[in-house]
Amino acid sequence: LTIEELMEYANRWKYVNCWHKNEHESAAMWNLYAKSNESVAIRTTYQKLIDSFNERVEIGVVKYFDYNGRWAPPFGSASYSMACKRKSFEHENEVRLIYSDYAPLLPNKDPDLEKENPRNSVEVSVDIKNLIDDVYVSPESPDWFFEVVQSVIEKYGYSNSFNIHKSTLWDLP
Repeated sequence: LTIEELMEYANRWKYVNCWHKNEHESAAMWNLYAKSNESVAIRTTYQKLIDSFNERVEIGVVKYFDYNGRWAPPFGSASYSMACKRKSFEHENEVRLIYSDYAPLLPNKDPDLEKENPRNSVEVSVDIKNLIDDVYVSPESPDWFFEVVQSVIEKYGYSNSFNIHKSTLWDLP
């Protein structure tokens, strides 16, 4: 069993959720990841991410490397490889949450390398009222979309938990 095979096996049983780390909104992030004008962004803090999830969720800042240079991943967490990206993506300034599912083992406790993960996602409980500070509606969204987001927040009882804003990113200074 090679290290590469073991890493591929372990990563088959992990799920990733990505966040952008920045003090302000990012025009690049809206352009890259908001695939329509009907999009929202959530603002929270790193500490609230840590406090909102159980111990099966690892949280960390992505490290960016020049893979064409002399680089090798350090030993440590089996999830480390999932928290590394090429230097070309450094503008994302990413924080990742990595949920580890239980990988199946054979009766002799060796990893079952033939077993495929039947799930492509997992549901993880989180207290939204404690996690979210603000919701930003896309700077290019129509007024009706802002009203829909606002009504959903009210319908589910979150209007006193966090604020909703229409992004002013494209407004004249």
